[in-house]
Order: sequence, then structure tokens, then C-alpha cells
Amino acid sequence: MKVDTSFFLGLSEKLAEAGQGGELPLRYLSLRDRMAVLRAAVKRVRKKCRQNNPLAQIALVPPLCVAGESSIVIVRAEGLRLRGVPVETSPGEGSPLAIIKERLRIIGHSLCSETVLHLYGQLMAWQHDALPHHPDRRIARIPTLTRTIRTERAGLEGRLREYVRRFDSRTFSVAVACERLSTVLREIKSPWVLLGYAGQGVLRVAGQYDVAVGWGQGCGLASVATNDLRGLVEGSGSKMACIDCDLNGWDAWCDRLETMVQATLVDMTPPSSQRFEYFYQDQEAV
Repeated sequence: MKVDTSFFLGLSEKLAEAGQGGELPLRYLSLRDRMAVLRAAVKRVRKKCRQNNPLAQIALVPPLCVAGESSIVIVRAEGLRLRGVPVETSPGEGSPLAIIKERLRIIGHSLCSETVLHLYGQLMAWQHDALPHHPDRRIARIPTLTRTIRTERAGLEGRLREYVRRFDSRTFSVAVACERLSTVLREIKSPWVLLGYAGQGVLRVAGQYDVAVGWGQGCGLASVATNDLRGLVEGSGSKMACIDCDLNGWDAWCDRLETMVQATLVDMTPPSSQRFEYFYQDQEAV
């Protein structure tokens, strides 16, 4: 999801005012931009791998199966496997090489098994496991750089969550795309809607609509007024809206709400290692 930069800039200002890690959101943006550059590079490699390759013109689902082929083909296939190219030597696994040769023949390419295997290696050179073996060292470094950025970003998100907790105790705080959330809210007829976030990058609305989050922290489930949520989206003045569900003003209503959740959010049950906290806003107190 494309994240609006202004949200992170605003978050940086708030943290800076509190004297708690105002530079962290800016670093997060930097890492996001670096990751986008790497993704673009992989797309260029994939496009180049497909250029003038007849295998790109037929239906081919990796891995390529070389079971029953000559020993030289199997040896070369094992060589491709060592370079991260998905191949199989066991029968019944992947796309049989014989069928691929027949599909190539139908479109006018009568090729031997060795040639097809060579073309397959070129076609799959953009795969994540194969990139470290790319002849261009800049391309070969992409998987390592990607892992480094993901590790740093995960640590950065943890620090951001810790800083946010210090000056604002929230059950969860997420940034969502206003356009997507607005579309979902048009389907909601009830005056109250359940929101759930379990730290998996998704805000679940009414137990059936998933909205990707640009940034999030905490975990929980809350019931909010649908009109309040619409007002937040329409009045955010940004492509992103920050939804905060905190403990202040929320009354624990575990027993009744848990029953409601089991009836409406059956597929939202978290793993045993996680625990949801249920909060309900008393309609009469509003």
C-alpha cells in the first residue's frame, strides 16, 4: 500500500515535541524508499530475464521437473538447483520438461532438453534464491540488502511502538488509507462497528473487511460509532487517517463482547500465543 509521507512527518513532529525519537519516523521513510528502489531493481531484472525467452510465451509453473531425462540434463538441473533455481528431479513434482518442450513446439520452437533447461535457468534468474548468483554484483547483493532493511525496519517499528507507549497508552494505533476505509464504511449499515488489529498489518472492520495499515502498534478489538469513524476519514485532510483505540473511556465488557466476537469474527481467532483484549464503549455514556 502506498503510504502518505505526511503521516510520518506528523508523527515525527509529535515525537519531537515529546522529546522522544522524532528522527525515527524519518528513518522509517528512508528505509521504505530504499526498499522501493530494490523492488524496482528486481522488476527490471525479471523483465530482462523474460525478454526474447520463448518460455515466457507459454504456461509454466515452477519448479521444472526433469525426472526421466538423460543423466546430463539431471546433472545440469542439480547445478541450477545449487544456484537457487527451482527444479525437481522427483516424478510428480513441478512442470514436466517433456510437456514444456511440447508447448514450445506448438508455438514454433523445437528445442532439445538441454536448451530448454538453459532457457529456464535464464528465466528464473530473478528469483530471490537465485539473485545471489547473478553475474552483476549489484543485483547479487539485493537479497542481502533486503534482509538488512527488513531487520532494521522491524527494530525501528519496535522502538516507535515503545516511544508511543511512553506518552500515550493505547490498545492499538494504526494508520489506514482513507479511500479504502471509506469504501468499506459504505457497506456498514450498523451504527456501531467492530475494529480489530492483531499486529499483522491488517485492520479488520466488522469482522469481514480487511484494510491494510501503513503503520500500526499494539493489539486489540474495539467497538466504535460508525459515524465517528466516517468523520475521522472525511476530516483527516490526508490520504491516511490514524485510528486510535485507547483504554480511556472504554469499559471492559469481556463476557458479552466475547460472545459477539465468536459469532461474527470466527476467522479472526488469534494464535494461542496471542491474546486479544476486548473493550466496549457504553452507548449510554456517549
